[in-house]
Amino acid sequence: MAELLHAADYVFYQSEFSRASSAKFLGKRNKPSEVLYNAVDTNLFCPASPKRTARELVLLTAGSKYTFERVESPIRTLACVRKSYSPTRLIFAGKVWNHLLEPTHRLIIKLGLEKHVTFLPPFTQIEAPEIFQQADILIHPKINDPCPGIVIEAMACGLSIVYSESGGVPELVGEEAGVGVLTDSNWEQFTSPAPETWAKAVLTVAEAHLRYAEAARRRAVERFDLQPWVKRHEQVFSELLEKA
Repeated sequence: MAELLHAADYVFYQSEFSRASSAKFLGKRNKPSEVLYNAVDTNLFCPASPKRTARELVLLTAGSKYTFERVESPIRTLACVRKSYSPTRLIFAGKVWNHLLEPTHRLIIKLGLEKHVTFLPPFTQIEAPEIFQQADILIHPKINDPCPGIVIEAMACGLSIVYSESGGVPELVGEEAGVGVLTDSNWEQFTSPAPETWAKAVLTVAEAHLRYAEAARRRAVERFDLQPWVKRHEQVFSELLEKA
């Protein structure tokens, strides 16, 4: 991979985190490059119309769950949040691997959350906006995620983000569109923060949800819309072809 990186005429990094990680493990490039974040069709991915008016708080976690920690942490976070704000529920959207189903349901029953957790199957890109529009906050606990499209898509739909303060996600969310949760993880060890810590971040966002939601949508439109992303690729490719 290092050979390909240094042989390329131009490199798009998905985030400053990606650029720094590449330099750390593959060596610093001396040829042209830039950071160009992933993009989203902000016409397709947009807030619900009309906006949700229910007083309940809906949390969403999306993507494949292949370790128990990835289902346990959001469920225990929900239990903690409900101690302060009981009308809160959690949606899992995406595949939960078969070997996790039984222990997951045991945990839900143990915590008395049977009526407050919903599981949705894997979804397509076309189905994604409707799923996002059912929720208020996306919980994204993945450590060192370089530039997750799911975070950008959720922001475009007006969801505020509670996330692991690592990787490239802080660059996407900024200070105005969500709250990060500190982690002591590094490249050698990934440690998820305690559910109580996640719950505190969720409640912080919930207290000013409208402000965070509007900022998330605005940030997605201004920074991550698909059209400028396409145009920048066209510009770079044209310049490279002229030099060929």
